[in-house]
Amino acid sequence: MKQRRKGRMSRILVLALLVFLLTGLLSPASAAVNIGDPAVLHNGDTVYYGMYPQATLGKVGVAQAPAGIVGKDYIIAQNSEDNDADYYYAIEPIEWRVLARNSNELMLLSEKNLDIQPYHMTQTATPVTWEGSTVRSWLNGYVGDSNIANQDYSAFADNYSDSASFSSNAFKAAERAAILQTSLVNASSNDGLVSGGNGTNDQIFLLSLADIQWSSGYFVPAPPYTITDLLVAVNTAFVGEVRGGYSEDDSDYWWLRTPGNHGNQFAAIVTDNGSPGTNGFAVNDDETCIRPAFNLDLSSVLFSSDASGTMKSGATVGGDLVDVADPTGAVKMTVLSDYNANANPTGLGLTVTDTSARTAAPGATVDIAYTGAQTGANRSVSVLLCDSVGDLLYYGRPADCATTASGTASFTVPSTLPAGSYTIKIFNEEVNAANYTDFASTPQSISLTVGASQNKLGDVDQNGVVDAADLSVLLGDFNKSGSAISNPRSDIDGNGIVDAGDLSILLANFNT
Repeated sequence: MKQRRKGRMSRILVLALLVFLLTGLLSPASAAVNIGDPAVLHNGDTVYYGMYPQATLGKVGVAQAPAGIVGKDYIIAQNSEDNDADYYYAIEPIEWRVLARNSNELMLLSEKNLDIQPYHMTQTATPVTWEGSTVRSWLNGYVGDSNIANQDYSAFADNYSDSASFSSNAFKAAERAAILQTSLVNASSNDGLVSGGNGTNDQIFLLSLADIQWSSGYFVPAPPYTITDLLVAVNTAFVGEVRGGYSEDDSDYWWLRTPGNHGNQFAAIVTDNGSPGTNGFAVNDDETCIRPAFNLDLSSVLFSSDASGTMKSGATVGGDLVDVADPTGAVKMTVLSDYNANANPTGLGLTVTDTSARTAAPGATVDIAYTGAQTGANRSVSVLLCDSVGDLLYYGRPADCATTASGTASFTVPSTLPAGSYTIKIFNEEVNAANYTDFASTPQSISLTVGASQNKLGDVDQNGVVDAADLSVLLGDFNKSGSAISNPRSDIDGNGIVDAGDLSILLANFNT
């Protein structure tokens, strides 16, 4: 009997080795991502950030507002192309183009024309420069004495309001806080006859004539990004139908902050075919579009992810950690937003009860007790698992914070994670829909040492050795998935199916 059993085990082992040699499959390592790495985003990439009225949802009175749209997600405005009838306009995520980046900041320009405003609300005997213009105050929400018309744009609105600034309407408090003050040089007109005025420090600004002529380093585009890609800008439905610009998706004229050659009551523009208009338009022209630009402070960004939300949606609340993958295509940001009763009452935060170092084996469970999480829709306790140099390896949402502020966040250490030193970053997070900015509290860090398993990977029966008995069980479960797997430990890599990947792990540890 013993000889017959030994022969059967030998045949199984030969079969297993044959499968192993034919496939050569190994469990893939997680991809590392670090928002501070300049290789992650490039000039010309697309980023979604903030919200603004853009697309037409339908005519008021003809149909109900689309299902699922709440009051904050649309405005009602008159459509000038339909006899000033009232229409719904969706407040949607804003698409931005990366102009340049370094390890500390990311420069963004709106992909489309977002609004129409005069450069300055009236012509005046006083020379109009960027410093004294009303458009600068409107973009940034400055008080009246910041412009020569003494027009006050500091009013703040929780919902979109025509009386509020672009900054107030477009960005939540945490998004605004992550926008840097940029020192701007306001050069003279192209012919040198009209002064550009003093330099300024602004969060939101218009590009200058020098910027779009790529005359100096910071704004130089990189392939495949081209000048034509940048300079031709089309209108949103809101700009075309409400503000009186060209129709939706038609290219249109947009302001630069540089004075025009025609005098101190003119500002330079970019034409609808993307060529610089150095003579410019009169500053009180009310048909020229706005393309805002700003610099994003990357120290205020926890990490970026695909704008579609696919990576984060793969991490179900209470489920396993998922690989952090390099975003392909458009991205959105997870921005730090710490709770403050006065300055940021919708912010996030939690307290970890015990931040002492943890030690765990691959496949083991790590428990982290927490209190004081900020609750609400789409909120969770989330974790990032980082390597020894800070690159992100895994992401998860181990605990729901919709209604519960305290509890224990538990997650399983990935079974294929090599032994070594890691860092757990745990934080309160608000994960929003595709293209919308996500928000997070400043993470609390916990050291994690991953050692060898108490039982080797592949020790399916957990008798302390990986042997033919384990192989027999695994092969009995081979190509099975879910509840059909007789022994859950046969799925060694935890991908939901017993396959060649599990077999290769077992064979690598055979007879150890």
